[in-house]
Amino acid sequence: MTALIGALIGFAGAATLDHRRGTRVRAAPSALASIFPNGVRTLDGSGNNERHPEWGAVGTTYSRVAAAVYADGLGAMRAGPPARYVSNRVFNDLSQNLFSENGVTQWAFTWGQFLDHTFGLRQVDGERAPIPFDAADPLEAFEADTPIEFRRTPAGPGTGKTSPREQTNTVSSYIDAWSVYGGTAERLEWLREGPVDGDLSNNGARLLTAPAGYLPSADSRGDASAAPTMELRGRLAVARDEARIAGDVRANENALLTSVHTLFVREHNRIVDALPRVLSEQVKFEIARRVVSAELQYDRAPGRRRRLHGRRAAGAARAGRRGQVGERGRRRGPGRRRGRAGRADARTGTLFRVDAHALKVTKRARLGVFATAFSRAIATGGGAVWVAVTT
Repeated sequence: MTALIGALIGFAGAATLDHRRGTRVRAAPSALASIFPNGVRTLDGSGNNERHPEWGAVGTTYSRVAAAVYADGLGAMRAGPPARYVSNRVFNDLSQNLFSENGVTQWAFTWGQFLDHTFGLRQVDGERAPIPFDAADPLEAFEADTPIEFRRTPAGPGTGKTSPREQTNTVSSYIDAWSVYGGTAERLEWLREGPVDGDLSNNGARLLTAPAGYLPSADSRGDASAAPTMELRGRLAVARDEARIAGDVRANENALLTSVHTLFVREHNRIVDALPRVLSEQVKFEIARRVVSAELQYDRAPGRRRRLHGRRAAGAARAGRRGQVGERGRRRGPGRRRGRAGRADARTGTLFRVDAHALKVTKRARLGVFATAFSRAIATGGGAVWVAVTT
């Protein structure tokens, strides 16, 4: 962490600190620009590419890897076997013990879902397309007198009439810790400690938490109706005050997902607490945000073989194995996506990534720390999930 702070805080004389008394001295106004000469990452994903600043921003049409195949060539759904019948036979695992052929733990789906919620969320207010089901199907568990409610994703602007229907992403398309910080200033202001008055400059560097370091609830600031919108299902649909508030609206979908949100809020606050008090609250916030984003990107980097083994992770934690993280900031050109892995440095073996706002620092991180933090965050009853990245 010391090397990390030194790499990010590349200026001197901005302010002073009396370490003996622990006196806090606010950094000079130019400190943010000194540390981030190229600016800080936008919340909505815009500005990543200088030639095409709109690429990957909120409201961008999803890219396709193959041509659309609609019934009418524009947007009509194609006929096929009953969707629920197929789903029940592919995904129904009742009374079955299923094991991964690669020996991965359930952390794989949890981490995948958390990342998915970082860079993808479709619109949900399209036309109705209810899904029928056969109550006589021995694998059918759904019980109702009406079909399963479902709505299509609405057609993207300018599509579906004379050109094939496309869909719009309502979050940024990058691994930028959207799920931790949200995509609007209004949401971020509520999530940060300090007043909610439309002025982010007077907010604290830490993220708001409930007692014991959990995610804040909708009524943490008093008026639950003023809290950011969250998708609520089941019991939470009628107990909205109990909903946990996070950067992404889906944080309450399941306990494992909520625990990962909690983990990274705590990680942000841990980084803030480790930074020198000489820095302003805004500078500390942006440093922590950049580090958290880099951590998420690093764990997604392709080209590095990773296995999520329960026993191996526990062993790695005990042995204190270390992994090396490296990121080098570089502007991406047309056709190059942010968040993808770049090349491995032949001298150090460190993986560098192409990212307009990447962390320009190489550090070592003890994998066992992450495993321990995760296990503590979601430990319930007598069990816990261990995870570590092995290369």
